[in-house]
Amino acid sequence: MSSPMGDTGPAKTFENRVNRVADARVPSEAYKSEVSVLPDWKRELASKSGIPVSIVLGLLAVLAVRLVLYHYTGTAMLSDEPDLTMAKETGAALILAATLFLIFPFGGGLKYKLAQAIAVVVAITGMHNLVHSAPGVFSLIFSPEWTAEVVETTKPASVLFRGETTVLSAGEKTIPTVRRLGG
Repeated sequence: MSSPMGDTGPAKTFENRVNRVADARVPSEAYKSEVSVLPDWKRELASKSGIPVSIVLGLLAVLAVRLVLYHYTGTAMLSDEPDLTMAKETGAALILAATLFLIFPFGGGLKYKLAQAIAVVVAITGMHNLVHSAPGVFSLIFSPEWTAEVVETTKPASVLFRGETTVLSAGEKTIPTVRRLGG
């Protein structure tokens, strides 16, 4: 029996429609997204080196701030007003470290900012220990007079807070006695 629609009967029309829907579901080459099996090296480098870089930037910020304050105002680390000097140096170093960190593509995560702040505080309170360790280098950067004053007024292996040094190690290091069994 022949269909009143001819060769384009309902079965043929349904099959054409199914084929059109199937063709529409296959994504064309233009819509395929590029898949990479290699990780983004910039993101990987930034995530792995963010904390060490933020610590180094915090330490360098303190050194830069003290260097600028010494050469422009004549005071750095040691002054007649240690509280005010310490607050100025800490604030300026935190601002400089945050500004430097914005230049580098390490993001602004809280852990990086916390590492920076800790590095700044450690550098503010402990830079005099580096002066004790390498006075020749600091006399070239600052001045021989400033280096001699820091070495004379502070103690090695200590913390300088508000103009007062607190020694961390209590006494000389001794070599432990080794006792041998059966001898």
